[in-house]
Amino acid sequence: MPPDISAPETTITAGPSGLNSNVDVSFEFTGSDDGTAALDLEFECALDGAPFESCASPYTIQDLTAGEHTFYVRAIDEALNVDATPAERTWTLVDLLAPETSLDSTPEELTTSTVATFTFSSDEPDATFECALNGADYTACTSPAFYSGLTVGLHNFSVRALDPAANADATPENYSWTIILPTAPATQIVVGPPALSVSAEAFFTFASDQPNVIFECALDGSAFTECETPFEIQELTDGLHETHAALFAQAPAANLLHLACHGRFRSDNPLFSSLQLADGWLTVRDTYNLKLQCDLVTLSACETGVSQVAPGDELIGLARGFFAAGAPTLLVSLWAVDDEATTQLMTLFYQRLLAGVGPAAAL
Repeated sequence: MPPDISAPETTITAGPSGLNSNVDVSFEFTGSDDGTAALDLEFECALDGAPFESCASPYTIQDLTAGEHTFYVRAIDEALNVDATPAERTWTLVDLLAPETSLDSTPEELTTSTVATFTFSSDEPDATFECALNGADYTACTSPAFYSGLTVGLHNFSVRALDPAANADATPENYSWTIILPTAPATQIVVGPPALSVSAEAFFTFASDQPNVIFECALDGSAFTECETPFEIQELTDGLHETHAALFAQAPAANLLHLACHGRFRSDNPLFSSLQLADGWLTVRDTYNLKLQCDLVTLSACETGVSQVAPGDELIGLARGFFAAGAPTLLVSLWAVDDEATTQLMTLFYQRLLAGVGPAAAL
């Protein structure tokens, strides 16, 4: 019988082709030969030009990288004749899986520091990153990311990973924190009841010179408890609910002094122009003893800016008293004020102050 010198033929019957997103793929193949049955054929496989190695159908390849790949398989018959034209299949692995992003370190949620450092990582070691601060557009960044010169207030940092195929994490990591002043916050009562009222209810709104603060309220010397603006007190009894003593005790340490009450200008005796507190009138003479260190005094009452020219061209009125007490800036009224309009004005005024606008421009 003449020797078998005829090589077998190889056929790939199943496997990826074209564009494919699977990093693990499987091929099936068979062969035909004139002297060896298909079940008795041996096979050798190779990937992307690597050496052929013994293999069997089905054949699985794992952990492929993105890009073009070619699989080769050749049959060998019992006479060791090798298919000289191996079957081959070329396909392209498209990376459609976005990386995950992790924030590893952040600033404290509440801090006085105006610098911030973030470290971050991804589950894909070859990922790059994009960062955004306070809603700005994403820009390329590396870990650690460092920011300086930050202002007082709420800030937000966002970071996302991108893989070499430009897949971006659809759920970026976000972190919010607040920078506060190193000094204690100042509190301002923006709206309050008139000095004399027949109502058993009182409504207050208040603000601070620092963002994201927690307020505490107290009535008539009771213990302070946490509260929110607006704040309403019900079923008040008749009597006084604010005193000269409270004003003189708290005003010297305030950064901002806001008095919302009834005011009157005494044209017959300007030194007795006054603001009505719960336990009586605060006159111009009284204000000389306040010893203020605040940046702004707001007198939200009627005619608080009216003055009378005295001998020597001196202006006598409430404004003179508060200037003498140490106030560098006064917000006063030259006329009778309307409660509703004043409420709207003061709310907008303090909102602009908190946004960094100066007192004059805030008006």
